Amino acid sequence: MIRRLVFLGATLTMLLNLSIVVAQHEGDIQVHIHDGEIEIENGAPSVWFASKMFEGEFSTGGLFNRTTINPGFEAHDGLPDFAGNVIGFDLLPGHNGNFLHFFDPVAGALAASHSHSMHISWGSIPGQSLTLSALTGGSGLISEIESDGELHAHLNFWIHPDLAPAANGTFGAYGLLMSLNIDDPSIANSDPFWLIFNYGMTEEAFEASLASFTGIPEPSTAAVLGLLALSAVFRRRRA
Repeated sequence: MIRRLVFLGATLTMLLNLSIVVAQHEGDIQVHIHDGEIEIENGAPSVWFASKMFEGEFSTGGLFNRTTINPGFEAHDGLPDFAGNVIGFDLLPGHNGNFLHFFDPVAGALAASHSHSMHISWGSIPGQSLTLSALTGGSGLISEIESDGELHAHLNFWIHPDLAPAANGTFGAYGLLMSLNIDDPSIANSDPFWLIFNYGMTEEAFEASLASFTGIPEPSTAAVLGLLALSAVFRRRRA
């Protein structure tokens, strides 16, 4: 899921304000502008609150414990007509009105309330950051569209160390709803989409948690439900 990351810097201060050089990869969120609005061209399907979902994974040890820069953002076909404009993001409320959602693997469900927080930073200048919690959202910047229309940028996400328990934070899935904006007033914001991060869970447990965020059952459950629905159709036809 996670591609090789290249971090510049090796101090805790630089961890909070990283300048990152990474290669484009298929996990990035592909941004397009069409018919007067921002569109997201890829992503897995979702039902609740958003139509699409993207995954990330927090590191579970070392200097970069609880951090990730994936997924990133890129203009797959370029945005030359909008060169010089800045793409930003807004964080939106979802389940239970929360901005940051935590899936508790012990309870096997989303927590109605929690004390976790996630830090998001961008750029290389200190202070370009916000702290996201269950009850607090916010907005930020992603990148300026380059003169040739190119856009490729990564935010820095991490579970806030001040509020994480001593045992390296709480394992589970962390989800947030995001919408993209641009400073061109003629262009509408994108539809909301999920960013869902795995911290310390097995791949199987994380995949099982995604339905709590997106409303889409994990593949094995979806297959069973599909067979049951098909069986019901045949029974109705025979009747």
